[in-house]
Amino acid sequence: MNQAVAKSGDQRIETLRGIAIIAVVAHHVDLWVMNIIATQGGVPGLSEQLFTTVSEFLAPVRIPLFTLLSGWVYALRPVSFADTKPFFQGKFRRIVIPLIFMSTVMYFMTLLLTDSLPTLFAKPPIPVPVHEFWKTWFWHFGHLWFLQALLLIFAVVFLIDSLKLMDNLATWIFWLAVGVALYRYVPGWYEFMSASHAAKIFVFFLVGVGLQRFSSFIFSVPYLAWASIPLCIALVANEMSQYPRWYILLFCGATAPVVLLALNWVWQPLVALGKYSYTIFLWHGVTILVGATLFKSLDSSAYGLLGVGLLAGSLLVPMWMERSLQTVPVVNTCFFGKKAGTRAT
Repeated sequence: MNQAVAKSGDQRIETLRGIAIIAVVAHHVDLWVMNIIATQGGVPGLSEQLFTTVSEFLAPVRIPLFTLLSGWVYALRPVSFADTKPFFQGKFRRIVIPLIFMSTVMYFMTLLLTDSLPTLFAKPPIPVPVHEFWKTWFWHFGHLWFLQALLLIFAVVFLIDSLKLMDNLATWIFWLAVGVALYRYVPGWYEFMSASHAAKIFVFFLVGVGLQRFSSFIFSVPYLAWASIPLCIALVANEMSQYPRWYILLFCGATAPVVLLALNWVWQPLVALGKYSYTIFLWHGVTILVGATLFKSLDSSAYGLLGVGLLAGSLLVPMWMERSLQTVPVVNTCFFGKKAGTRAT
């Protein structure tokens, strides 16, 4: 990589956001299509099997990539205690309001369009009766757990930065080691504000911070040359393993984004998706739910078409929504976490 990543709107970053959001949406589309096939007693065809294989192959990368990019964006504007009010006001608008709104929408849409109560993710899943729908705001509910986890991470990193405990390479490496320890040893699936998940992705957020602050060090070695080959081997090994190893998942999640950055790759269709990645993330669950409900009675020969349609719709419909509604103040905040008139950049 010839130069450090330096500014927001870098098209390499938007390209990676496009990759990340496609990977996340494709995974959830695959889950829905396979559920429909199982419900109807069908058999996945070659296209569905290939779709599932690709989705599983990208599993160690998609959420780490999203998290790393969040850390990179955060590191663009270092914070201190003087920034407490504007920082948390921004996070309230950007994360808390959409989290509450989208959790509520997803809850009642699921209640309306399916035959069972919506559930919180746990082992086993926990049904949520209507009078307790507010629990989806605070516990793992669908893909929105990521917003809960990010809130916790932002609070922790804000405190670390305000105390100036991560302003040089040595202290960053220390916190990176803490992140690895949390990734390895924090157990649990069902916790308040998805705390266990926050612990699992904290290390990737820190990698993103380091990429922005210490890129001259990170890219001072021929990273792409020595990391791309073991990365491919690790991804294949993870796919072939019945029981994924934590160190393989960690290596893939932390290395793949850096290798992708080192490629300096920009592709405009992905840039366009990347600019709307947060809106797509918020709304793709609803679009998949509606689409899967409308077309779940398709003949088995159309399962592949259903998957492609759900993927395309879940990417394009949220983009159209933001472009159409971004000038409406309350709607723009609740739907997309933005101020009125704020366009994707």
